[in-house]
Amino acid sequence: MQDIRDRMVAEVARGRTFVDIGGLYGIVRERASIAHQAGAKHVSLMDMEPPSCPWWAEMDQHLRGRGVSEFSLLSRDIHDYKGPRFDVVFSSGVLYHVPDPLGYLRQVVEMANEYCIIASTICPAVMEMPEGTVRV
Repeated sequence: MQDIRDRMVAEVARGRTFVDIGGLYGIVRERASIAHQAGAKHVSLMDMEPPSCPWWAEMDQHLRGRGVSEFSLLSRDIHDYKGPRFDVVFSSGVLYHVPDPLGYLRQVVEMANEYCIIASTICPAVMEMPEGTVRV
């Protein structure tokens, strides 16, 4: 497990409910199977693609092929989610696509009981940084 995101998921997933938000794109970048292998109580994957998107069937087949037999695939926008909270919420590659990143982060935090793992890519060299922005 070389990817730091995989290691972070594996560290906190055991015995907890887990959701991967936005993991549908590209199929192989999902983290639900990593959480399952680490002993998660239940894994889910949420993405805003409609149920008619062929990626859902591919994800179902992909997860089953990785030994995940029980999981939830949730086709909805995060802002429309009103279900139970998850112990661990993972989101990678979504933040820079949303028009309101702070609103998205608030919703992610609202969905989590214990852990939020947010991974995102930014390119400060090509972005206009608003006054008062702190680079880390």
